[in-house]
Amino acid sequence: MHNRHVGSFSLLRPGMAVAPLLFARWMRKVASAKPEEVGTLYRSKAVLAQSGSSQKMAFHAVQVRT
Repeated sequence: MHNRHVGSFSLLRPGMAVAPLLFARWMRKVASAKPEEVGTLYRSKAVLAQSGSSQKMAFHAVQVRT
């Protein structure tokens, strides 16, 4: 259920590719961030161009809520 404290956004960067290793390092930082310091990321999705490859990388993560 959404409320005024929950938002969403999207980014589109044509012609930009990510380095898979750097993206993995960034995701580890996101996953280990404390919610009281940075907020809560409930869900993220991406289809990314990879540097040096014609293949795309798909990414989807959902936070476990108890």
